[in-house]
Amino acid sequence: MNDMPHAGAWAAFAKTARLLKASAVVGKVLALVPHADDEVLGFGGLYRRLLDRNVAIDIILVTDGVGSHPQASGHTADERRDVREGEIREAVRRLGSRYPQIEFWRKPDTQLSRLPAAERTQCISQIAKTIRGGSYASLLTPWRLDPHGDHRAITDWALAALQLLDPSERPTLMEYCVWLGHQGSAADFPDPSTVDLVKVDVRAHREAKRHALQAHQSQLGQVFDDPDGFVIPASLAASTERDFEYFLLS
Repeated sequence: MNDMPHAGAWAAFAKTARLLKASAVVGKVLALVPHADDEVLGFGGLYRRLLDRNVAIDIILVTDGVGSHPQASGHTADERRDVREGEIREAVRRLGSRYPQIEFWRKPDTQLSRLPAAERTQCISQIAKTIRGGSYASLLTPWRLDPHGDHRAITDWALAALQLLDPSERPTLMEYCVWLGHQGSAADFPDPSTVDLVKVDVRAHREAKRHALQAHQSQLGQVFDDPDGFVIPASLAASTERDFEYFLLS
């Protein structure tokens, strides 16, 4: 079974990208990450390139990650959360970070679009407060139509948070792709004429990305005993082998 049903749409989309040198990303970077493993799949190569240039990059892991294996026998929800938090710490170490800067929000996995309005408002305010307090120059967040409910919710919050900031405080928004092409529909791809799609050369860091992805053993079917649990599809894992990572700028 083809687990990248929109491979043709992805190829056409990628062809429209212009090259962005990693050196163009200057100043502190804040990354919103829905689930542990999205940091490798979405921007692991850029992360490594920023570290090589001593650019500070902080991560907010938004969900608790327990929804990937809800029926796992032998592991409580808290234990599954702890496993996944340990995995993202190890993954970013494998990408080159000696002192990973990760904040854990522990919001309910797969449920972000269903949070009460007051909690969503609090998340939006916290993103704005974090950006303002950290003086971030760039904000990494999933592509706003990345076909996963948690990914879309987080970027909805990010876009709302930016509106709470003075224009002079707003970082460059860099939306990264995880599930685009692997699920959803062709309608999830943007019109190339309406976006600034860029690509960053990450060929030198493919081995680091492979090694980092292996830190997420629970998502590779190696930890939790849940026959219906999530396992990273082969084509999604293979995306770490791409020459480039893609970002939509605004």
